[in-house]
Amino acid sequence: MPLLLDGRLQLNYLIAVAFRQRFGLIINSRASARPSPMSYVRIWVHTVFSTRNREPNLTFEVRQKLFAHIRENCRAKGIFVEAIGGYSDHVHILISLGRAQDIAKVMMLIKGESAHWLNKQGFIRGKFYWQDDYYAVSVSESKLAEVRAYISNQEKHHKSVPFENEVRSFERVVAGRWG
Repeated sequence: MPLLLDGRLQLNYLIAVAFRQRFGLIINSRASARPSPMSYVRIWVHTVFSTRNREPNLTFEVRQKLFAHIRENCRAKGIFVEAIGGYSDHVHILISLGRAQDIAKVMMLIKGESAHWLNKQGFIRGKFYWQDDYYAVSVSESKLAEVRAYISNQEKHHKSVPFENEVRSFERVVAGRWG
């Protein structure tokens, strides 16, 4: 334990050490007399975006390739994707924002690069575009499993629930009407 620290710094150091031990992070074996800076951010966001005019351009085969590409592209850009799914006209992604990321920039990177990639691959006849807007809502740690399952079951879900109904549900949630 470092010596010669005022009470506040020593408390911050102890909190940082306890946090690192609790979450399995490696602690530098050469502990310094000063606490190291530490940022911990965990902001889960469920995002949804659709094809322009909700055109059903995303066949099952195209979706599988698109999802794999989005995962790989996000990994390369330091965007953590926990789950990805969707249907013929939209995509759901559960992401965890990093400390220097904001949702607008992340969505611009995901949507812009994936549209460019889809056009380059020629999977879709004509020019492909995403709708300009997107839906993004924070997710509580306690609801992660539920949201993961919901995203993973999009194929089955949309065989009985049209996307328009889903959009209305999202609008009710955003407006604070849960029913």
